[in-house]
Order: sequence, then structure tokens, then C-alpha cells
Amino acid sequence: MALLLFGRLGYNPNTPSEVWEREFERRFGQAGKPLMEALHKASWILPRIQAYNFPYNRFPTTRGWAEKQRREDLPAYATAEPSDLQIFASFDEEVRGVSGAKVRPRESARWFEQTAREVLKLAEHAGRVDRFDKEIFSTVTDLRILANLALYHARRIPAGLAYARWKHSKDPADFDEALAHERRAVAAWRGIVEAAGDVYAHDLMFGLRRAELSGHWKDELAKLEDGLRALEGQRAGMPAGKPRSEPPPAGDTTPPVVAHTPVTTAPAGKPLTLTAKVTDDAGVKTVRVLYRAVNQTLDYQAAWMKASGNEYRVTIPGEQLRPEYDFMYLIEAIDAHGNGKIYPDMDRETPYVVVRLVR
Repeated sequence: MALLLFGRLGYNPNTPSEVWEREFERRFGQAGKPLMEALHKASWILPRIQAYNFPYNRFPTTRGWAEKQRREDLPAYATAEPSDLQIFASFDEEVRGVSGAKVRPRESARWFEQTAREVLKLAEHAGRVDRFDKEIFSTVTDLRILANLALYHARRIPAGLAYARWKHSKDPADFDEALAHERRAVAAWRGIVEAAGDVYAHDLMFGLRRAELSGHWKDELAKLEDGLRALEGQRAGMPAGKPRSEPPPAGDTTPPVVAHTPVTTAPAGKPLTLTAKVTDDAGVKTVRVLYRAVNQTLDYQAAWMKASGNEYRVTIPGEQLRPEYDFMYLIEAIDAHGNGKIYPDMDRETPYVVVRLVR
């Protein structure tokens, strides 16, 4: 099926979806549709894990194995940066309130929670259709593992936030909150171990053993439980925390609306003018373009867009569109209450516009 999909889409990116929908139905019968929907939703889980939290000692292919690794004990997890620093905010950025329009960890937690629930529901439905079909059984097993992995991160994100907040405040109440969420995260990991069961070998080999690219999810569970006990021991030496009052209800949390027609081609070495329509009931505070060449060694530069009514405009100097690389940009808008929006929307499309330069 993967080769069919790769071949057809490689030949024609506009291949109608009925091609693979028909194949799912042929192979899985009534389970085909829920399996297809579940796989589609689950396919976003691993990329999101890599993007929002990335310990650089776990570099993919040499040390990283997002499908199986817990991402270290909580103190290390709470200090890890995103792999996409421009789109995602770190725990520390959210605690310090400097995340701007970036996707905040709490937003990722909500995304993981919702995705986990949806995948589990679809997988359960598909599994009821034919419990004795080996391909359906193995696919449902993988879906359950991925869903519980998403649930683990949904619960560990608030643990990481609370721990990062404790690092600033030294308030035992923050540490208590981190502990409570970490316990829930460990429980979610137990769901992964249960889902994997004996379907997978107990010593999987993904890469070098000395790089911890082997083993099973139950091995990570033991490390998580050890880390939790260490945190509980650390808490025992602290004073009692003071009770906290409930936080006040959130006010305006609606981000600006950004409408923009992407510029996908432009002459190299010539100025590039970008326009966008930005609206917000609370008022728009700032709009800027973040841009660079399609070269990962470069940092993004910012150009503030000037308003004329609801239309915002900026011109990027021609020397920034060098012929050696194509060009890329995104638009960041912040409203008067600090709510932010990045265009393009990463939940719908690639969160950057790539401009192919005409040389």
C-alpha cells in the first residue's frame, strides 16, 4: 500500500484520494475507513513530538528514537528546546511570558490529548470489526502505542511547565504540581507498555545499543519510575507548600486573523513586497515578517509590516534574495492582548512560505 501511495502521488500529487481509499477498503473491509482515518491522524504525532521538544543529545538517526524514548527525566525534559525554534515556544519561554505568537507548550498538550482520544476511538472501532485479522491486529496495536505516546506527552507537558516554573519560583507548590502531572505521565507510559504487550520483541534493535537505541518501552517505564522516585525524594526535603487560589478566568484568547496570498516565485536580487490583511476585535499590536534563505545555518531576520487600515505591507531588500538559495518567510501577528498568530497555520499546511527564486 505504501508503494502504491508513493508511486501514484510521486507521479501526480493531485491523485484523487479514492485511489488509496479503495485500497484500504479492499484490504480491510469495514475496518478500512476507521483504520485510514486513524493512521492519518496518528501520522502527525511523531513530527509534533520532534518539533515541540527536542533534547539535542537525542539527535535523530544517531541517538533519537521518539517512538520509544521517554525524553529523559523531568529536569532534563523541562529544559529541552524545540527543534523548530521559530514556531514552537520552549517551557522556559512560556513561563517567562515571552512566547509571542509561537505555539505554546499548553497548546501542544491540548493537541496531543485530543489526537490521542481520536486515534484510540478509531482504533477501537477498527479492532472490533475483525479481531482475528493479523494485519488489522498489528495496525491497531501500533495505533494504540502512538495514541498512548501522545497521551504521555499531553500529560508530561504540564509537568515540564510546572517544573520550569519551580526553577524560577522555588515555590514547593509548583514542585507539587510537577509531581502530580509526572505521575499521570508515567501512567500513560504504562498504557504504551500494555499496548505493545508481546506483539513486539522485548529487545528491539533500532541502532547502537550503547546509544540506547535498543530495548522495549517497559525499559523506559522503569527509568521513568526511577526518575519519579528521585523527584519524590527531592520533595521530601522541602517545606510544605502553601495552598493556591484558583487562577482568574482567562480573558480574550482569540488571536488575530491573517489573510495573505503567498508569493511562491520571485526574481533573485530584486526587492520583494509582501502584503497581508490582519484583523482583530481587540486591535492589532504588531505584524512582522520573519524571513531567511532556505539555509538552516542562518537565523531569521525580522521586517515590521506597516499598516494602512487593515492592510499591512513590507518590502524585503533585494540583497536578501540571493541566488544561491531559495527564500522562505512567515508572518507573525500579535493583538493588543498579546494573543499571537503565525501564518501559514501549521495545523493546515507547512508553516512557511517557500519562494522559488528565478535566476
